[in-house]
Amino acid sequence: MISLEQARKKIGELVPLAPERIGLSQALGRVCHRDIVAVTDCPSVSASLKDGYAVRSGDVDRASPDCPVVLRCQGTATAGGDFPGRVGPGQTVRIMTGAPVPAGADAVLSSEFARQEGGRILALANARPGRNILEQGSDIRAGEVAVTAGTRLGPADLGLLAAAGIGQVDVHGRPRVAVVATGTELVAPGETIARGRIAASNLVTLVAALADMGIRAEARIIRDDLESLHRKLAVLADNHDLILTCGGVLDGDRDFTLSAMDRLGVEPIFRRVRMGPGKGACLGRRAGCLFLNLPGGPPSNHVAWLLLARPAVQR
Repeated sequence: MISLEQARKKIGELVPLAPERIGLSQALGRVCHRDIVAVTDCPSVSASLKDGYAVRSGDVDRASPDCPVVLRCQGTATAGGDFPGRVGPGQTVRIMTGAPVPAGADAVLSSEFARQEGGRILALANARPGRNILEQGSDIRAGEVAVTAGTRLGPADLGLLAAAGIGQVDVHGRPRVAVVATGTELVAPGETIARGRIAASNLVTLVAALADMGIRAEARIIRDDLESLHRKLAVLADNHDLILTCGGVLDGDRDFTLSAMDRLGVEPIFRRVRMGPGKGACLGRRAGCLFLNLPGGPPSNHVAWLLLARPAVQR
């Protein structure tokens, strides 16, 4: 038996799964393996925040409704386009929201502060340098870290990565997990609970807790039989990274879980933890598969999940 602190330290020393590269559409909830650096500026050009007129701020410095400034319109700039000309003295360009600001202009005069009369544009207000312009790279610049290693990717992270020109990310592998409840008395969800039988509630709770972490676990009930337990755990170990078992870790005549693990050649990392409830928790490894044994009593099972198993899954 070891202390809770020692058990948690050993869990913190577990080696994470190998990384994999996936597209952003599959990355929600996954954990970044390394820092992700922007490959492009966002926005990629200085763009207008308003529908209006691209102007030279000095030309309209004294404009007002009582003393409008007359400008000559040279065309229209739209989002996704690139206006070919340049805004010279006394000139303006009609500009749409999101359009690149034409060369020569350093401000955008919002539409409500301008009036069109024939081919002329009357500026009715001033526009200081940078007014209504989203500068290139103001969200993020190429070479900046967009998301740091260890971040669990949420919707906003994925949006920022897309804006930064990232299409694929390196994330830690998602563990393949099996949850095994042991006990001849257990009843699967939906089955009739006859006298003397018990619903496999731990199984339901753990599968749901794993789903909340983005992991779809395989769920099994295995009866109290050493040969059957040994055989079925061997198959699961070959196809999973982690097996969580519930029950069978104490010293009862029908507690076969640890015996089955010994037959499988599972190397113990720790067996039993000095805490209550939950002291029956055990951790071991067989090749590439971890075995984490939790007690069968629901309070003990849940405490062991919170303090030991969940951190092991996260690691």
